[in-house]
Amino acid sequence: MIHVRVATAALRHVRRMEEMAELARERARQLGRPVLVSVSAQAAPDDPLALFARAAGATHNRFFWSRPSQGLAVTGLGSAWDIAAGGAGRFASVAAAWRDLVATACVDADPALPFAGPVAAAGFSFDPLRPPSGLWADFPDGLLFLPRMLLARQGDLASLTFNGLVGPETSSVN
Repeated sequence: MIHVRVATAALRHVRRMEEMAELARERARQLGRPVLVSVSAQAAPDDPLALFARAAGATHNRFFWSRPSQGLAVTGLGSAWDIAAGGAGRFASVAAAWRDLVATACVDADPALPFAGPVAAAGFSFDPLRPPSGLWADFPDGLLFLPRMLLARQGDLASLTFNGLVGPETSSVN
Protein backbone atom coordinates (compact mmCIF):
# COMPACT_ATOMS: atom_id res chain seq x y z
CA MET A 1 0.00 0.00 0.00
CA ILE A 2 2.88 2.38 0.72
CA HIS A 3 4.14 2.32 -2.88
CA VAL A 4 0.64 3.09 -4.25
CA ARG A 5 0.31 6.21 -2.08
CA VAL A 6 3.81 7.41 -2.92
CA ALA A 7 3.15 6.79 -6.64
CA THR A 8 -0.13 8.77 -6.53
CA ALA A 9 1.59 11.68 -4.81
CA ALA A 10 4.43 11.43 -7.34
CA LEU A 11 2.01 11.91 -10.26
CA ARG A 12 0.66 15.11 -8.69
CA HIS A 13 4.23 16.33 -8.24
CA VAL A 14 5.14 15.56 -11.86
CA ARG A 15 2.33 17.81 -13.08
CA ARG A 16 3.40 20.63 -10.76
CA MET A 17 7.06 20.13 -11.76
CA GLU A 18 6.08 20.61 -15.40
CA GLU A 19 4.36 23.89 -14.53
CA MET A 20 7.35 25.09 -12.50
CA ALA A 21 9.72 24.00 -15.29
CA GLU A 22 8.32 26.71 -17.56
CA LEU A 23 9.24 29.39 -15.02
CA ALA A 24 12.66 27.80 -14.50
CA ARG A 25 13.31 27.56 -18.24
CA GLU A 26 12.75 31.30 -18.63
CA ARG A 27 15.03 32.00 -15.67
CA ALA A 28 17.67 29.63 -17.13
CA ARG A 29 17.53 31.54 -20.44
CA GLN A 30 18.13 34.81 -18.60
CA LEU A 31 21.01 33.36 -16.57
CA GLY A 32 22.48 31.20 -19.33
CA ARG A 33 22.69 28.15 -17.06
CA PRO A 34 20.46 25.44 -15.57
CA VAL A 35 18.08 26.34 -12.75
CA LEU A 36 16.85 24.13 -9.92
CA VAL A 37 13.15 23.28 -9.68
CA SER A 38 11.93 21.93 -6.33
CA VAL A 39 8.31 20.99 -5.66
CA SER A 40 7.07 19.78 -2.26
CA ALA A 41 3.60 18.86 -1.10
CA GLN A 42 1.94 17.06 1.74
CA ALA A 43 2.02 13.29 1.34
CA ALA A 44 0.63 10.24 3.09
CA PRO A 45 2.73 9.56 6.21
CA ASP A 46 4.48 6.54 4.71
CA ASP A 47 7.55 4.93 6.23
CA PRO A 48 10.77 6.53 4.91
CA LEU A 49 12.82 3.54 6.09
CA ALA A 50 10.65 1.14 4.07
CA LEU A 51 11.11 3.36 1.00
CA PHE A 52 14.89 3.38 1.58
CA ALA A 53 14.95 -0.42 1.75
CA ARG A 54 12.83 -0.85 -1.39
CA ALA A 55 15.13 1.45 -3.36
CA ALA A 56 18.28 -0.58 -2.60
CA GLY A 57 18.63 -1.92 -6.15
CA ALA A 58 17.20 1.10 -7.93
CA THR A 59 19.76 3.78 -7.05
CA HIS A 60 23.16 3.98 -5.42
CA ASN A 61 22.45 7.57 -4.36
CA ARG A 62 20.18 7.22 -1.38
CA PHE A 63 20.19 8.11 2.28
CA PHE A 64 18.10 7.60 5.39
CA TRP A 65 18.27 9.85 8.41
CA SER A 66 16.11 9.80 11.51
CA ARG A 67 15.69 11.37 14.90
CA PRO A 68 13.35 8.93 16.69
CA SER A 69 13.00 11.15 19.77
CA GLN A 70 11.23 13.72 17.55
CA GLY A 71 9.35 11.22 15.38
CA LEU A 72 11.37 12.42 12.38
CA ALA A 73 12.54 10.27 9.46
CA VAL A 74 13.83 11.26 6.01
CA THR A 75 14.77 9.27 2.90
CA GLY A 76 16.38 10.78 -0.18
CA LEU A 77 16.62 8.90 -3.49
CA GLY A 78 18.54 9.62 -6.68
CA SER A 79 20.56 12.71 -7.44
CA ALA A 80 19.26 15.86 -9.10
CA TRP A 81 22.54 17.72 -8.51
CA ASP A 82 25.83 17.12 -6.73
CA ILE A 83 29.13 18.81 -5.99
CA ALA A 84 32.39 17.20 -4.90
CA ALA A 85 35.29 19.12 -3.38
CA GLY A 86 38.68 18.29 -1.95
CA GLY A 87 41.29 19.62 0.40
CA ALA A 88 41.07 22.10 3.23
CA GLY A 89 38.65 24.35 1.31
CA ARG A 90 36.07 21.60 0.74
CA PHE A 91 33.49 23.03 3.14
CA ALA A 92 33.64 26.53 1.65
CA SER A 93 33.57 25.22 -1.94
CA VAL A 94 30.52 23.07 -1.34
CA ALA A 95 28.72 25.81 0.62
CA ALA A 96 29.31 28.38 -2.15
CA ALA A 97 28.04 26.02 -4.86
CA TRP A 98 24.91 25.25 -2.80
CA ARG A 99 24.19 28.95 -2.19
CA ASP A 100 24.53 29.63 -5.93
CA LEU A 101 22.15 26.78 -6.79
CA VAL A 102 19.37 27.72 -4.37
CA ALA A 103 19.67 31.49 -4.96
CA THR A 104 18.02 31.16 -8.38
CA ALA A 105 15.85 28.09 -7.69
CA CYS A 106 12.15 27.90 -8.53
CA VAL A 107 10.64 26.42 -5.37
CA ASP A 108 7.05 25.47 -4.59
CA ALA A 109 6.94 24.30 -0.98
CA ASP A 110 4.82 24.77 2.13
CA PRO A 111 7.22 25.75 4.94
CA ALA A 112 4.89 24.09 7.48
CA LEU A 113 5.79 20.68 6.05
CA PRO A 114 8.81 18.75 7.34
CA PHE A 115 11.91 19.19 5.15
CA ALA A 116 9.93 20.90 2.37
CA GLY A 117 11.92 22.47 -0.45
CA PRO A 118 15.44 21.61 -1.57
CA VAL A 119 17.24 19.65 1.17
CA ALA A 120 20.68 18.22 0.41
CA ALA A 121 22.72 15.48 2.05
CA ALA A 122 26.46 15.79 2.58
CA GLY A 123 29.46 13.85 3.76
CA PHE A 124 32.98 15.07 4.47
CA SER A 125 36.25 13.38 5.38
CA PHE A 126 37.66 14.12 8.80
CA ASP A 127 41.18 14.59 7.47
CA PRO A 128 41.58 15.58 3.80
CA LEU A 129 45.34 15.04 4.01
CA ARG A 130 44.94 11.36 4.80
CA PRO A 131 44.07 9.05 1.88
CA PRO A 132 40.66 7.36 2.24
CA SER A 133 40.67 3.63 2.81
CA GLY A 134 38.31 0.68 2.78
CA LEU A 135 34.66 1.59 2.34
CA TRP A 136 35.53 5.27 1.83
CA ALA A 137 38.15 4.80 -0.90
CA ASP A 138 35.78 5.82 -3.72
CA PHE A 139 34.45 8.95 -2.00
CA PRO A 140 35.81 12.49 -2.42
CA ASP A 141 36.90 14.61 0.57
CA GLY A 142 33.55 16.38 0.42
CA LEU A 143 30.31 15.55 -1.35
CA LEU A 144 26.94 17.27 -1.26
CA PHE A 145 24.02 15.96 -3.28
CA LEU A 146 20.44 16.99 -3.75
CA PRO A 147 18.16 13.95 -3.99
CA ARG A 148 15.77 13.73 -6.91
CA MET A 149 13.05 12.61 -4.47
CA LEU A 150 12.83 13.17 -0.72
CA LEU A 151 10.19 11.70 1.61
CA ALA A 152 10.12 13.23 5.08
CA ARG A 153 7.83 12.33 7.96
CA GLN A 154 7.44 13.95 11.34
CA GLY A 155 4.74 12.28 13.39
CA ASP A 156 1.61 12.11 11.24
CA LEU A 157 2.74 14.83 8.82
CA ALA A 158 4.74 13.99 5.71
CA SER A 159 6.09 15.77 2.65
CA LEU A 160 7.24 14.50 -0.70
CA THR A 161 9.71 16.66 -2.64
CA PHE A 162 10.93 16.30 -6.21
CA ASN A 163 14.01 18.19 -7.43
CA GLY A 164 15.47 18.63 -10.89
CA LEU A 165 17.40 20.96 -13.16
CA VAL A 166 16.02 22.83 -16.15
CA GLY A 167 18.35 24.28 -18.75
CA PRO A 168 17.68 27.14 -21.16
CA GLU A 169 16.82 24.75 -24.00
CA THR A 170 15.66 21.59 -22.21
CA SER A 171 12.13 20.37 -22.73
CA SER A 172 11.78 18.64 -19.35
CA VAL A 173 13.17 18.58 -15.83
CA ASN A 174 16.42 16.60 -15.63
